[in-house]
Amino acid sequence: MYKNALFIGRFQPFHNGHLYILQKCLELAERVVILVAKAEAQGEENDPWGVSDRKRMVCEAIRQIGVEKRVTHIFSCPDYPSDKKWLSEVKKRVGAFDVVVSNNEWTLGVFRNAGYTVVESGLHNREELEGVKVRKLMREGKVQWRERVPREIVKLFDNNDIEMIRS
Repeated sequence: MYKNALFIGRFQPFHNGHLYILQKCLELAERVVILVAKAEAQGEENDPWGVSDRKRMVCEAIRQIGVEKRVTHIFSCPDYPSDKKWLSEVKKRVGAFDVVVSNNEWTLGVFRNAGYTVVESGLHNREELEGVKVRKLMREGKVQWRERVPREIVKLFDNNDIEMIRS
């Protein structure tokens, strides 16, 4: 078992596919550090929510499955044009980790090329849980999005704690 797993995602929104990867991280490591990527992005079609809303979604999902003690930190990092600069910023912000868990080929490649151990998480129900599809359902006002995100995140939207995206 690894000591610290790093899980990186945009979390636009945090959906059940992300929850699946988080649970994989918890099987592999004693502790998990989460990095919200593309921290500068918000208000765009593919990145509607700002970093504070995305961190809040992650926190609620962690609380829902009761692993607050094992998910030690939630950091954020903007994108950089250079992979080397981005990796340097991630390491500076996150600190120590000994495995990176992801399903993103670019992310896996950056860390693999830097000598880190990487684990491909595998896709979980991608045809329904892909972020772009969840956002599309939300924009169209279709209730099926509610089945694709953790229930605590549904509550954030229902309570207007996080603004719903519209077409």
